[in-house]
Amino acid sequence: MKPIIKQYDATDVPGDVAQWTPARLEEVYFPLTLTIGEETTPGGDLFSIMIATPEAIRAHATLGPCFFARHWLIVREYRWERIMAVIQERLAACEAETWDAMVLRLARSFHWEFEDYQECQWSDDDDERHFWSWWQRDGKQERSDLAADDWEDALDQWYRAGQPRPDESRPIASMAGHATDDGHKANTFEHWAELVAHADPAQHLTAAHHLGALGDQRAVPLLLSLLQTAPSPVVRNAAAIGLRDLGAHAAVPALLAYIRDPAHKRACQHGTAIYALTTLDARTAMVDVAQVMGDGNYECMHMAVMVFESLAGPLNLQEKTAALQLLTTWRATLPEEWQHELLDRSIARLEAVDAG
Repeated sequence: MKPIIKQYDATDVPGDVAQWTPARLEEVYFPLTLTIGEETTPGGDLFSIMIATPEAIRAHATLGPCFFARHWLIVREYRWERIMAVIQERLAACEAETWDAMVLRLARSFHWEFEDYQECQWSDDDDERHFWSWWQRDGKQERSDLAADDWEDALDQWYRAGQPRPDESRPIASMAGHATDDGHKANTFEHWAELVAHADPAQHLTAAHHLGALGDQRAVPLLLSLLQTAPSPVVRNAAAIGLRDLGAHAAVPALLAYIRDPAHKRACQHGTAIYALTTLDARTAMVDVAQVMGDGNYECMHMAVMVFESLAGPLNLQEKTAALQLLTTWRATLPEEWQHELLDRSIARLEAVDAG
């Protein structure tokens, strides 16, 4: 299986990035979003990488004197053709037998939109949702006594162990907002809220990730704003995941508007918004979710199945009937066996849910 660039986008660059000529090397500092898929199927997933020159890195004081540079491409001179040639060389090295194996290779160099996603499952013991990791990280240990600076790792472990959300768990939640040694509150709502309006677009992605993890409902309007207005699809995806993690039921109309947007569908940029519905009251969204499955996109169909399987409570009879009709239609028209399997799971789940 060979990875192919289906589309690319650099929203922080004026006009077409392929035609852009920076006036100074300090200007070369922007996220590049790539839609990458396999050559035999339409669409793909979003992968991003930061393009920057050493001069631009020095000019961005917010990075600090030291920082990690995973998912960055550092260029000593700006030549678009050379940048794309290097990226194509890296893609060629990521060829694999399966999509999952190929994604793991791509994720070493590019930030995958579904990286570290956690699947929502219904507990057999009670009505609480637990989160299980799709991708396990090596070498992480459970720790009972954590330093404040390790709270992110603690949250990561907390989710992966299927524990309650951080705002329901005093030992983990208490780490948020702990002052660091330099006197700054490195992980408070106020800190991340300020970064939403930061001039550096790279900070918007960081803010979106942390606002969702904090468990503070004050973040909902900020994440909605990023979902609706951020130029970068990667930032919009992070905002959708933040809304999901916060259980922001009020975000359902905005997520549905995002899913319905033809531009997002054409660019295959609506899968994350579908996934965000898995922890929300999406009972009024069944027709929209069923409609998505007709596109036949691998990731979007999987996200849609997760929404159906996370359903709880009765559905409106008209909504249920219309959604089932759509799924039955796609079952008869889509050609692939894996598509039939996902549609069968969705149909079975919808049929099992009561209609009120």
